[in-house]
Formats: sequence, structure tokens, C-alpha cells
Amino acid sequence: MDHIDWDKIIYKDFVEQISLVVAVVKVDLLHGPEDLKIEVVKNPNGKFMGICNYEFWGPNQGDPYSSSEECDSIEDAVEDSLAAIRHHYRKEDPPDLMFWIKSNRWHPVESEYLDGNGHVLTYDEVMERRRKKLR
Repeated sequence: MDHIDWDKIIYKDFVEQISLVVAVVKVDLLHGPEDLKIEVVKNPNGKFMGICNYEFWGPNQGDPYSSSEECDSIEDAVEDSLAAIRHHYRKEDPPDLMFWIKSNRWHPVESEYLDGNGHVLTYDEVMERRRKKLR
């Protein structure tokens, strides 16, 4: 299946968009979460988007970031999602100042936070480390 037949969608009156998940890529990354993955969706316009299940927040970065750019191919969508991490990721940064956020956008305090060592942290612990730049 490479498209959605809107005529077969019963509840289309309240659905804004349905996108197909066309690939799921597991990513093993030094100091990354064990369940790091990128889902690639194909939008109704035929473009692809790589959606990472974590946002990365490096020590020299103002806010956590993940990409949401539309791309022409599955490979480009994966590359774009990885580039969003790579832009701020530095191997030489201490892992306890690298943060991975499984986001709950409506309640940031309830999001899941991990450091580069895989330790689960609270939002307050992350903010304290960022303030003090603990090593």
C-alpha cells in the first residue's frame, strides 16, 4: 500500500491528515537511548518525513530539537532526522550533559528525560545539571 484511498475512510469528516508509516529505522548511537528510532511517514503530498522518537538536547544548545522537514525520499528523511541530532551532537561532550527527551509536548515536566549514560532524570534534575554544567 503506497497511498490512502480517502473514499474508504469512514471518519474522514474529522481527520485532517493520514500519513503512511513506510519505514522504521533503529539507530545505535554512542550515548544515545537504546530504543532510538526514526519513523518515516509518507504524507498525502508524496513527501517523506523522518520523525525521531527522541529530541536531542546538547550542553551548548538552547532548546531540544528534532526535525520535521519534508523530503523527497525515505533516505533523505532519515538523513534529515539524523542531521537534526548531528548538528548539536559532539562526541567530546560529557554524556551526563547530553539529554534525550521522549517528549510530552503538552506537559514538558512529564516528558521522559535520559542522559547520555542512560540514566532517567526528572526535568528539574536536567535543568540543575544544565545550570551547573556538572561533569
